[in-house]
This record gives sequence, structure tokens and C-alpha cells, in this order.
Amino acid sequence: MPESWLQTSEKFFEYGQVFFLLGSAALVLMLALLVVVVVQLVDLHKSVRRLTDRVQTLAERADETAKQVQDVVQTMSVRAKGITSMVDDSAHKALSLIDRAGPILLGLGIVFKLKALIDKKQSS
Repeated sequence: MPESWLQTSEKFFEYGQVFFLLGSAALVLMLALLVVVVVQLVDLHKSVRRLTDRVQTLAERADETAKQVQDVVQTMSVRAKGITSMVDDSAHKALSLIDRAGPILLGLGIVFKLKALIDKKQSS
């Protein structure tokens, strides 16, 4: 074998060992980084699960509150309709009494006005 071939082979062998060691170190670093990332992802998953549970609890409470508000609004609507119909009936009754008493009050007003005019004429 020629001497140059042996020298070139020796250089490739030495560089190969260096690259193998560097590659091995890079693999170890990548595996360590992967472990760190997996641990972080597990913690993140736990946090997301806790937040999901909290959001679900808040959503259930919001649904309960919305149902309670809906019940209150329906109850108040029924009561308001009852009060409105009662006021309407009372106003109708009052207006019918005024309609009946109107001519009587007009007549009394005319009588009192005439009496006042007569009293005024007699005193002058």
C-alpha cells in the first residue's frame, strides 16, 4: 500500500473518531433536551387539565345563574302582567264611575254657580 493512502486513512480515522464523539455528545444533549421538554409538556398538560376543570365549573355556575335569572324574569313578567291588568281594571272602573258621576257633578256645579250668582246679585 502506498504511504499516502495510509496517511489519508489515518486522518479519516482520527476525524471519524472526533465526529463520532461530537455526534455522541450531540445525541446525549438532544436526549437531555427531549427529557426536559417532555417534563415541561407533562406539567403543561396538568395545568391545562386543572384550567379545563375550573372553566367547566364556571360554565356550570353560569348556566345555573342564567336559569335562576330566567326564572326570576318569568316570575316578574307574570307579576307585572297581573299588576298591569289590575291597574287597567281599576282605571276602567274609575273611568266608568266618573262617566256615571259626571252629569251629576256638572249639575251640582251649575247649581252652585247659579246660587253664587244669585247671592252676588242680592248682596249688590
